[in-house]
Amino acid sequence: MRFRLFTAVFLLGFSHFSARSQTDSLPFSIRLEEATWPEWPGLHSFAHGVYNQRWFMLYGRQGGMHGMIPPDPFPLDEANQSVRMFDPETGQQWERSIWELPDSIAFPLRSTNPQFVQQDDRVYVMGGYGKDTTSEDFVTFATLVAIDLPLLETALESGGDIAPAFRLFRDSLFYLCGGEAELFDSDVVLFGGHEFTGEYSEIGGIGFTQRYTNEVRRFHLTDDGADISISDISITYDSLLFHRRDLNLGPVRYPDGSEGLAAWSGVFQYDINLPWLSDLYYDGASWTEDTLTHLFNHYTCPLMPLYDSNTADMHTVLFGGISQYYFYEPDSAVYEDLNVPFTDNISCITRYADGSTKQVLLPVRFDALWGSNAVFIPAETVTRYPNEIIRLDASEEELLAGYLFGGIAPEFPNFTPSTASNKLYKVWLTWTPPEPPLSVKDEIRELEVWPNPATGMVFVSTGISWRLTDLTGQLVGAGQVLDNSIDLKQIPAGLYLLQVQDRGGVVFQQELMVY
Repeated sequence: MRFRLFTAVFLLGFSHFSARSQTDSLPFSIRLEEATWPEWPGLHSFAHGVYNQRWFMLYGRQGGMHGMIPPDPFPLDEANQSVRMFDPETGQQWERSIWELPDSIAFPLRSTNPQFVQQDDRVYVMGGYGKDTTSEDFVTFATLVAIDLPLLETALESGGDIAPAFRLFRDSLFYLCGGEAELFDSDVVLFGGHEFTGEYSEIGGIGFTQRYTNEVRRFHLTDDGADISISDISITYDSLLFHRRDLNLGPVRYPDGSEGLAAWSGVFQYDINLPWLSDLYYDGASWTEDTLTHLFNHYTCPLMPLYDSNTADMHTVLFGGISQYYFYEPDSAVYEDLNVPFTDNISCITRYADGSTKQVLLPVRFDALWGSNAVFIPAETVTRYPNEIIRLDASEEELLAGYLFGGIAPEFPNFTPSTASNKLYKVWLTWTPPEPPLSVKDEIRELEVWPNPATGMVFVSTGISWRLTDLTGQLVGAGQVLDNSIDLKQIPAGLYLLQVQDRGGVVFQQELMVY
């Protein structure tokens, strides 16, 4: 749901940026293989869950991008009014009508752009924008719908009653759409979004009310299978940093092994209807605005998070979607389009071990303008950290990282007819092992380390990068030396070999006891 409000007719005034090499800094490559099942319906802006290697998809829309002016900018016949289960390997699909459920659940299920998370075998879908037939108005729902995937799978396969798989919980905390949700440290985090009531129009303020939440809402969700409750509610307000919707939110991993979240771009700025060109990082305590100018993939699109434990670098691949800037291959150049068009670009935002960030374009692109409001679903077999980040260095062989599905399929970049896409891609990932992180120049020299034995932080006499191996030669940690210090709090007790490399390529090493 793009929800774009034009304050004026934008001129097609392009700003030109020179192109540069996009591939030399990434330690991986991807390959896309289309695997579309023609019988599957097109869907976008939906919620989904995964169980038993099957995909469950609800909410969302089966038409293209919504209209800009009344009447009927969100036609009801284009709303997804089915509960669906897909098998990506066989192409099998199962479908049941949402109207087999009570209206109190069916109405939210007919909405679009909800927020959702999956916890174990249950999916929790919050909010969404759609028609409330009881009030005969378009509203933002203040609901949480809990979906039991094992029960739903059995009902869909057997033709049984689907109602026992659904439960409803109401709270004003869920009154939003166009935001994003993630699990973090056993809590649910709701980022941004807005409350929208009335029929949508690009003519601001006529026939509807809209309010950005400007909030990040964190809470603990308890569900015993019968009763749902929420507790430990924490709401952080920031009218500048959190004034975003239709953004991307995903997990990150920091060099010390701790988990976090990142919020990438989103819309709209206060003084102009353009995306935010900044990103935010969360460490569990606070959100920090990054210094990177975020140029590509501004609206909601599929994300593939990757972590390289050899370098302690975090990579997030963003697939297609809508962007203020785009790469034009015939000119080998990047242009700005203030109409913020659909694109075919795939980029990667890397957060390095030293905290610096960079965004580069990948050489692979889609063969169409694709990715807006589509999803990435990790492959069952790919090695992941507990927060669903793919372990990049788990294999040197090409592996199936996951799938891309759905989205909006436009005919042209701007002001274009569009449909809901049923395209399915397999994403193949190949890690490029680095050269030995520490290349020996002349001889290896002795390193001064203190304290030794140590726990937590250690200090070294020199070096810009470090690696730690156990007595078998297995790498257990690596990263950048910051202010002559190395954080080893996540390293278990044991005897290790610590190596550091200075700017001249000289390697220093010392045995280190961690207790």
